[in-house]
Amino acid sequence: MSRGPGHVQRSILDLLESQGVVTLGGATRAETSANVRAARQLERAGRCVLVRLWNGRHTHAVLVAFRPDYRLADGTDPKSLSVDRVPYGTRSTLTGSLRDIARQDGVSKTQIARDLARAAQKK
Repeated sequence: MSRGPGHVQRSILDLLESQGVVTLGGATRAETSANVRAARQLERAGRCVLVRLWNGRHTHAVLVAFRPDYRLADGTDPKSLSVDRVPYGTRSTLTGSLRDIARQDGVSKTQIARDLARAAQKK
């Protein structure tokens, strides 16, 4: 029988109360896994909303927890930003990923990566 939220859940809830948003990373893989497990339990209990967002370099998706009542600056729900898995490709293909863009353009993933690298060099 549970006696309430564990210490990881309590730390997430404290951060959500003070900041409204928590990125669920960790210093180690085990710590990240514990943070994600705790946040998923909080989501099931209705105490947070989990959203998958691209990192700053757009190389992988990061799980972020929001307060349930949190709204973005323009008043929209954070769930509208979530990066979802696409119904084709591998099970890990995400909306906006290189693989997704390559499929839409009809070229290889390598070609998309090469084009993006060239565009970054021109800046």
